[in-house]
Amino acid sequence: MTDTTRVAVLVGSLRTDSLNRRIAEVLRDNAPEGVEVDIIDGLLDRIPFYNEDLDAGSAPEAAAELRTRIAASDRVLAVTPEYNGTMPAVLNNAIDWLSRPYGAGALVGKPFGVVGATPTPTAASGRTPTPSAPRASPARGSSRTSPSPSPRSRSTRPRTPRSG
Repeated sequence: MTDTTRVAVLVGSLRTDSLNRRIAEVLRDNAPEGVEVDIIDGLLDRIPFYNEDLDAGSAPEAAAELRTRIAASDRVLAVTPEYNGTMPAVLNNAIDWLSRPYGAGALVGKPFGVVGATPTPTAASGRTPTPSAPRASPARGSSRTSPSPSPRSRSTRPRTPRSG
């Protein structure tokens, strides 16, 4: 008898022809023997925004089903684009529902991975350019793309000591 590893996949894009959905499908279709990939479909867009009042007693049907499917998995993988420098609201909301109740949510103790694709010039850079901000150019040697540096970049302005 072989053990099966169950991987639940949360797709962070609701678009039918999403590049990230296609990545999830390729992962499912090419899973090695002993790995079962369950793409969680048709739930993320039906779950209301997390509200503890809604979660008191019994959770909404879609949230309860999501919790059940994630609880039945051994691992969780999010396959997601980046929206405006952060994760999509539907994925964040799903994680909110899955992480509660505190200390006993469906995600507790499960390895959680994140992969994805975002076909934009600033994908995964931690920077979101604004229309008025200068864009980085390798020729100029600048790493700044917005008025305030991202946590991953260092400002080129000299530091001035703070007086106490």
